[in-house]
Amino acid sequence: MDNDNSGKQFVPGLFSGEPQVRNDESADWHQRYVDLYDRAPVGYCSIDHVGRITHFNTTFARMVESEHSTLLGKSLAKIVVSEDQDKFAEFLRLVTHSNLTPIASPEAASHSCEVRFQTAGQLVRWAQLMTKYVRASSDDNEPNSIVRLVVNDITARKLMELNLKTSEQHLREAQSIAKLGSFHWDFGSEHVFWSDETYRIFGRDPNTFTPSLQSYLELIHPDDQPGVQQRIQEVMDEQGTFDHEYRVNLPDGSERWLHARGRTVPGPHGEGTRLSGTCQDITLRKASQAKLQQSERLLQIVTGTARVGLVVIDRSHRYVYANATFASILRLPESDFTGTHVADLPHSLYERQVKAWLDRGFCGEQMDEELSVTTSTQVLHFALNCEPIWEGGRVEQVVAVLMDITEQRNTEEQLRQAQKMEAVGQLAGGVAHDFNNLLTVIRGYTDLMQGHCDPNDPNAEWLQEIDTAVERASDLTKSLLAYSRRQMRTLEAVNLNRSIEESLKLLQRSVGDGVEISLALAPDLDTVWADRSEIAQVLLNLSNNARDAMQGQGNFEIATSLVRFMEATNVGTKNLPAGNYIHLMVADSGCGMSEDIRRRVFEPFFTTKDVGQGTGLGLSMVHGIVDSSGGAIDVVTREGQGTCFHIYLPQLRQSISPAATIRKQRSIETGHETILLVEDNVAVQRLAASVLRRLGYTVLEANSAQEVEQRYLQVLPSVDLLVTDIVMPGMNGEALAESLQQKKPGLPVLLMSGFVRDGVASQLISHDRVRFLHKPFSPDQLAAYVRDALDSPNEQKSKDD
Repeated sequence: MDNDNSGKQFVPGLFSGEPQVRNDESADWHQRYVDLYDRAPVGYCSIDHVGRITHFNTTFARMVESEHSTLLGKSLAKIVVSEDQDKFAEFLRLVTHSNLTPIASPEAASHSCEVRFQTAGQLVRWAQLMTKYVRASSDDNEPNSIVRLVVNDITARKLMELNLKTSEQHLREAQSIAKLGSFHWDFGSEHVFWSDETYRIFGRDPNTFTPSLQSYLELIHPDDQPGVQQRIQEVMDEQGTFDHEYRVNLPDGSERWLHARGRTVPGPHGEGTRLSGTCQDITLRKASQAKLQQSERLLQIVTGTARVGLVVIDRSHRYVYANATFASILRLPESDFTGTHVADLPHSLYERQVKAWLDRGFCGEQMDEELSVTTSTQVLHFALNCEPIWEGGRVEQVVAVLMDITEQRNTEEQLRQAQKMEAVGQLAGGVAHDFNNLLTVIRGYTDLMQGHCDPNDPNAEWLQEIDTAVERASDLTKSLLAYSRRQMRTLEAVNLNRSIEESLKLLQRSVGDGVEISLALAPDLDTVWADRSEIAQVLLNLSNNARDAMQGQGNFEIATSLVRFMEATNVGTKNLPAGNYIHLMVADSGCGMSEDIRRRVFEPFFTTKDVGQGTGLGLSMVHGIVDSSGGAIDVVTREGQGTCFHIYLPQLRQSISPAATIRKQRSIETGHETILLVEDNVAVQRLAASVLRRLGYTVLEANSAQEVEQRYLQVLPSVDLLVTDIVMPGMNGEALAESLQQKKPGLPVLLMSGFVRDGVASQLISHDRVRFLHKPFSPDQLAAYVRDALDSPNEQKSKDD
């Protein structure tokens, strides 16, 4: 029990100003009284003259989410949010200084206030406070000692009001953005309602302007008033719709175009009760229409000076209009073609192609065609676009646009020719490799025979002729390689990720804005030994192929990663030896390929495009570049599910060091060192081994890198020089040299090749411990290069010492 200032006893948490009855006869009545107020659907709360809570019911405690023990004696102001403190303070001042008497219902409360409570759970609730009962002080000048409050939770109502205000604000914003106002005109009361945007459209202040039918009509441009009045009367008489464009006068004297739409709203007996509708500011649209008319006049001027031929042809195949450029494109004298029949200019072309195209055009078909005209000096190429013009359900005229694309087609033909020659060059390189091996054998044995032949022997002259023929054949091979630019490649350590990023802008232009390019590049990727420009060419060719497959819309993905083959692995048509490789994946979301097309996709001159649309060399060029860089390529595709190219290039951790110069050939010297000779051509291997053994060297022979690993790794410490061909099945000579130099650092290397498809000649000659010998070579050249390669490390070592 608690005591108030009068000495009366109260139950904590119960709203009651009556003393507790202690006799047994009233116990039941007391319990019902307690239950009634404690479970009331509204909150009850008593506060003293300074706003401290003295009593409350359970509903109030639940509303503020607080325990009973924490509320008693707490200032009610501490529950009120800071923004409403002033309002609550004024309310408390009024109720504590008012002469109030007990009242029976909340509706009869003398004072009320709406504030927000900050609940113990940090929620904000709206509450309506109303004075319910006041026990006045004995002194009229003192504040009331106890104030009883009814506390209603009005959060839901406030949220509804907020939502309503928000909806109204959204409506106002939408009307403002669309420049679309609304209006309602009640026929019976003559009351007219305008939305805020309607006032803005008419340029009137809602505080000073009262809309009515008469005031509305006075705002309309005098020339447009009769038409508006007539439409309004028709709507009222016929209960129909109102749709009209007119001008209104603004207060600043300017004009504004409006488009008003409305309809009558019928009453319970079908009679029209009001007119509701919208009005939209179409001033900009009207200005655009005026500009369009001006543009049409300008177009008539422009077409006369356009660099494309523009003609309009009627159903009888006669010219209705032709600009001046039309005649110049056809290399005809300038004249007025109006009324002239198309067959007259020129007749042969009309009968062969143009007549059929015009017939299709007058059937409603749009066409993009090409035609060729042969003159006495050249073949002219034109792009023709035909567009039908419909009138009354049928095509009355055809507009044709003629463009001279002769230069473009000539350029494309030159490009196709260049691509064909590139393919021929690749073929020539492969032939050169085998051909130079044969020439090496012929030259070698011819030189050996010449060394054992007396100068006076008649056979010496024949041997000299053979040697001369070998020289000519070698020169012919070199010329063929130079023509195909096989010797122009520049190999270097290339960071594939950087090359992709540098090519990104070019690739985006290639595939077009409708294709999204995504990159997934592995970090800290090692380099590859390749030609930087060829890597860019690979990416460009694959992007062009993807663009055509996706028809300008889709996803193009480029990804890189490091993979390791623990054993020899087949990739496409190539078997890659075990080792680390950089994996380049290029995928598109295009139309994909059938299995038959996939098997032939890398064939030179194979294409699925229309005649004149492709050469079939793009992917074959990609295949050639990848293969010549020691890698392999494969393609995974399915019709309708896109295409993915997988490219594997050998990882380059330690590049072969090119020698700075090829030292001047010295006289033939013998030696006693051990040479590891690796050559896949048996005849060249026998020749080189025979020459070196004659000079006193110990020769270990192998025809592949695999054989070296199987037979000679244990004796590698005793090997003084590696002589290897570059182009070999499996691991090539460069990879073998790198592998053996890792096992025996400083091992001298002499590389040989008849086809420098990797462009190593210009790179390797600057390395200290690597020499390059081009096939075909003579025994003397072989001996000199071997001696030079063996002596160079020692000379360098002496310099270092």
